[in-house]
Amino acid sequence: MPTSERSGLNFRGADLAGSRLTAGNFTRATLAGAKLNNTYSNRAYFFETDLSGASLENGYFSGSNFRGANFVGANLGAARLSLDEEGYTTTFDDAQFDGAMLRGADFFGAQLPGASLTNCDLDGANLGDSDLRGADFSNSNLSGVNLTGAMVDGALLSTARNVDLTGAVGVPK
Repeated sequence: MPTSERSGLNFRGADLAGSRLTAGNFTRATLAGAKLNNTYSNRAYFFETDLSGASLENGYFSGSNFRGANFVGANLGAARLSLDEEGYTTTFDDAQFDGAMLRGADFFGAQLPGASLTNCDLDGANLGDSDLRGADFSNSNLSGVNLTGAMVDGALLSTARNVDLTGAVGVPK
């Protein structure tokens, strides 16, 4: 299927586990409740895509664009969401992760300005060198989270639990 034909399509509940979605275009597609465990998706477009309740556990999504995507209630445990091997950044500007399971997720160098990560479990996640400016971590668990080099200006961390700002850059709210 040509990559442009995936834009706006409905993959609700689809089992895509173990798939290769390299450079695919899923802009405004529905992947709610989909199984994307162990999926490889380098430099794909998920702009404003509905991934609510989806499972992306142990997936590789580095260098992809998730601007405005909906991850509410999704499982991204141990997913690699960081820079790819050539240094392309994974983008999550204004994405919604509310209630998502992000244990051990690797967001190293990712762009998350304005993202909503309320009531999330980020235990052991790597947010090092990430742009977290204006992100909302209200009521989230940040136990063991690496924030070294992360830009936290204006990030809402006042009600987050187990926050260690060692090495973070900027002043959170």
